Amino acid sequence: MSQTISIKNGNLYIDHELYNKFFSGIETIALLKRDSGFLVMPVFSQASGGRLLKMRNAIGDRVVTATDFLQEFGLDEHDQKNFSATWDSGAAALFVDLKLEQPE
Repeated sequence: MSQTISIKNGNLYIDHELYNKFFSGIETIALLKRDSGFLVMPVFSQASGGRLLKMRNAIGDRVVTATDFLQEFGLDEHDQKNFSATWDSGAAALFVDLKLEQPE
């Protein structure tokens, strides 16, 4: 089942439902280029590094600063887009397909 990840101002926005389904209890993630997009991988220990999943509001939506990473895909700080995201069980990560832009 496809989910949606929003990219805005160099940040990834993950709504609370998506976070609870795939990243519950996780505080950091890693981003890795793959095919036509990138993987959002949970990092199970903050000591391992990664990007912080900051709580955005009381509902539990999250935001990740990724300006430098997104620039590698030609997405600058002023872009605001939604993309299809699907769980890749083989990679144990969420795959964000930058070719499948979703309407707002």
